[in-house]
Amino acid sequence: MFRIFITRFKKKNIILIFKFYKIMKKITLLLLLVSTLISCNNAVKEIEVDRKAGEWVKTGVKYSIGADADVAIIKKMLSSHVSLDAEGVFSSIPDTLTYYPHNMKSSIKMDVNMLKNYFAQYDSIQKQVLYYLPYNVDTWTGSIVQVGAVETRFNKNGTIERDRIIDKFFIGKDGLVHTIREWKADW
Repeated sequence: MFRIFITRFKKKNIILIFKFYKIMKKITLLLLLVSTLISCNNAVKEIEVDRKAGEWVKTGVKYSIGADADVAIIKKMLSSHVSLDAEGVFSSIPDTLTYYPHNMKSSIKMDVNMLKNYFAQYDSIQKQVLYYLPYNVDTWTGSIVQVGAVETRFNKNGTIERDRIIDKFFIGKDGLVHTIREWKADW
């Protein structure tokens, strides 16, 4: 009789354990499904804030972050520069460009032929861009994109020039680059 009781007790426990297992399996699948749905339902709400900061000392006006469209103009221009494609560079520039090189005190009025002559001395140019920073100045109609980069130029005579450069590209209302100011950086 005792054996029958133990056998029945074991069978009941096995059945209970099996039912408990089935229920836990369903609960686990349900929790997994719910957590997946909740994690996929996180809608990102993008808010554009026109926040102004800083100061243009001469006039006291403020800066604001510029547009990625301006960065795209400069990326295209720099890609042509690295390819030694003067025509491609000037597709983002009007007929002439006011250029302030880092190693000169005055500006140069550059046209496409001057750039072709400049490129003629190089086998290749490499440019490792560190950042693009587009910004606007309150009272200006155009925008500025500041670019920090390491530029390596391989001369046809075998020498190599390497500069850490900070460039400011001044983009007019027409979407073209009118002025470039360049600084050599010691970082």
